[in-house]
Amino acid sequence: MTLVALASAVALLLLLGKFRSQATRLGQALTGSNKAIHGCMQQSLSGLKMAKILGSESRLLQEFHTEVQQLRMQQLQFQRHSSAASALMQAGAATLLVAYLYAGFHIWHIPLAELAVLAVIMARMAPQVGNLQQQWMQWLHALPAAQDVFELQDSHQQAAEPAPATNAP
Repeated sequence: MTLVALASAVALLLLLGKFRSQATRLGQALTGSNKAIHGCMQQSLSGLKMAKILGSESRLLQEFHTEVQQLRMQQLQFQRHSSAASALMQAGAATLLVAYLYAGFHIWHIPLAELAVLAVIMARMAPQVGNLQQQWMQWLHALPAAQDVFELQDSHQQAAEPAPATNAP
């Protein structure tokens, strides 16, 4: 029965694969929005005197506001997406449990005590599998930002001056 519950959990995780690929795509979009906000801030701060002279502060503020709204929409989209995946995981686990109980009792004529064990196993395992799905999605969502950080570190290490040679006596 434990193997049936585990196989069901794996099947649910595989069925929700499109949500994980979507989480990666949303993470890439969020990383791009964060870069755009930082670029907008850098441009605004470096050209602040010129913007005051030309009276274009409102344009800079509007560009920043647009980028922040884009970032907010992407964050909300990920939260909606994550909540939908969680709801589908819970509904799928409940549906499988009902199907197993029905099939076990009416089709396979499994004793009620054994079906109760299956129900307990699935009830205990379903939240853990749901948590695994959510954490996996969070990790995939954050992966593009981590990759950018690693690329930035590599480029800085390549551009760094070599360490001075120390001559030991």
